[in-house]
Amino acid sequence: MNDVHLALNGKRLLFRSLKHNFQVAFDDLQNIQIGLSECLTGRTNGMCGTFNHEPSDDFTTPDGRVLQTGRAFGDSWATASSRCPSVTCSEEARHHAFTACKKLKERPLSACLESPGLSTATEVCEDYVCDCIARNGVQSAKQCSCKAIEGIVASCDPETREHISTDWRLAVGCTSDCPAGMEWKDCGPACEKTCENMHETEQECPEQCVPGCFCPPGQVRRGNDCVPPNLCHDCVCRGHGDPNYITFDGRYYDFQGSCGYILAGHTSEDEDLRFQVMGLNVECPEEPRTTCTNGLVVSYKNHYVKIERGRRIKIDDAELQDRDFLVTRHDFNITWVPGQSATVFVPAIDLVVRYFELNYGFSIELPSFLFFNKTEGLCGICNFDPSDDLLPRNGPVTEDVKSFAYSWLTEGTPEVCQVRTPQKRHIQPEVCQFERNACDIYVDPDLYQKSCLNDASYTRNLSASICRSKLQYAEQCCSDGGVSIHEWLKQSGCASVCPINMEFRCDSGCVKTCANYKDFDKTLCPLTPTYGCFCKQGYVLKDGKCVKPRDCEACDAEGHLVGDTWSTGPCDFCECTENMQVRCTRTQCPPEPVCRSDEQLRRHPRKGGSCCDGYKCELKPRHHCKQTELVCVTWSSVRTCNGLRT
Repeated sequence: MNDVHLALNGKRLLFRSLKHNFQVAFDDLQNIQIGLSECLTGRTNGMCGTFNHEPSDDFTTPDGRVLQTGRAFGDSWATASSRCPSVTCSEEARHHAFTACKKLKERPLSACLESPGLSTATEVCEDYVCDCIARNGVQSAKQCSCKAIEGIVASCDPETREHISTDWRLAVGCTSDCPAGMEWKDCGPACEKTCENMHETEQECPEQCVPGCFCPPGQVRRGNDCVPPNLCHDCVCRGHGDPNYITFDGRYYDFQGSCGYILAGHTSEDEDLRFQVMGLNVECPEEPRTTCTNGLVVSYKNHYVKIERGRRIKIDDAELQDRDFLVTRHDFNITWVPGQSATVFVPAIDLVVRYFELNYGFSIELPSFLFFNKTEGLCGICNFDPSDDLLPRNGPVTEDVKSFAYSWLTEGTPEVCQVRTPQKRHIQPEVCQFERNACDIYVDPDLYQKSCLNDASYTRNLSASICRSKLQYAEQCCSDGGVSIHEWLKQSGCASVCPINMEFRCDSGCVKTCANYKDFDKTLCPLTPTYGCFCKQGYVLKDGKCVKPRDCEACDAEGHLVGDTWSTGPCDFCECTENMQVRCTRTQCPPEPVCRSDEQLRRHPRKGGSCCDGYKCELKPRHHCKQTELVCVTWSSVRTCNGLRT
């Protein structure tokens, strides 16, 4: 919500309430710091005491008594269900604790003990090491000791901390451990630059420095990663529904108008940065007499990508085929799920444009590092000032949404493009009251509840209108903080159906494919996360379909995959086995049959590509003689037709 600020500050997680003027910081060393503003004077109680600049009443119990001992005071604030297990420190653990913590009295660490509030630092260190070893085992003694000393160093005054930042680790043998791409600092910036705050010129930092892992010079933090400033897509314009618009600077408005409009374009003379995104508004098929953004045209360097709902994507005049799920052409990288969504990424200027067919939604993401004060169109000016977002093409800032919007027509006139919308119905606010979810602490649903009420007042299908706003809200939750609220969408009846072996979820803007699955690392993706149809666990993308990784590999140069069978001749058959080997077998022809004495063997030549000849035993032909009268001469013989003599 707008009231809450949550940030990773070195090793600490910082929670700040702007509305109630307090902040809480805690780290992995079990250190907790609570800061209050003066407006809360006299309005607190608990184990941190009464905030009234009078230390004498800090040990005030819940029933109003002021105690003298810290233990009794602390016990008085225990909750009824609390059970603190007692921890016994073994002799071995105590020895490790004493050996490690006595180094606090030696140079260079001894300089820390002169800081205010650290007179009992050695005892605190020993208690922490004992407790840590008791919970994690003696094998963790070194790690426990380093964490304890690190915590003491973090409490030093900033000047001392910075002076001993390198020496103390060498002296006690404690190394720092940071994720790849980050570096450790004992005295790092208390207000680290992030994609969210890098344009803030005046930041109130509660401390001078804090320990932890930080981004190297020239980079800023984006979530858990460090990136160059040009990869911060911190100017985001969104639209959805009938249509509803949220400008780069977060201003909401609704506008009904058909025809084409410039959503965003670049205003400088730098040709390398010049781009344009046009929205194509038509009468909504589901909601007659209202309009929806039916498609987008993204133009850059004399080429364009055209996305239209229900149609194939075009790059210039060439249509993509369904198998063209991932395409790199000209200066565009395109990811497309037919009937679902499309993403156009222009790496040269770090422009990301997304279109969502489910709710006629879109988003345009830009880095303010390149485009600060250099955009125009229905998305306004990227400068973090919503007051100047309704700037017409040729005029001063206005509050008249219609005149502002019509000024950005790409063709036609307001008279031709205006829509005679139906009479608005009154909708009870409860209809569009979003249920609590895991994201509402990060993204205020108020703007989407407004858009929901706007669409619902025109709709013929109330549930569909509500879902359009909920889907766009879920998309912002995903892209802004990687927060998935898929179960919330399902319970709302707003989940999407995906092609086979795909599922609808919040995931990386980069896709795992046959070409990259072996070294795919979503943390290196330059795109923000997004909701869409992604391959299920254990599948990767190939030619627009999700397949098992084994189907990415070929057994031979001809491209045969696991499970394929083929023939290399009439008698030879091959298959691609599970272990990616080609196994071939030759059909053995049966021997010729042995015929009876009154039979003869007949061969039938093979037909239709069969491997073996056919054989058959057939009866020998019999000879039939005519009846003739034999004339014999004395002492002679005559041969008959059957070869006999008589």
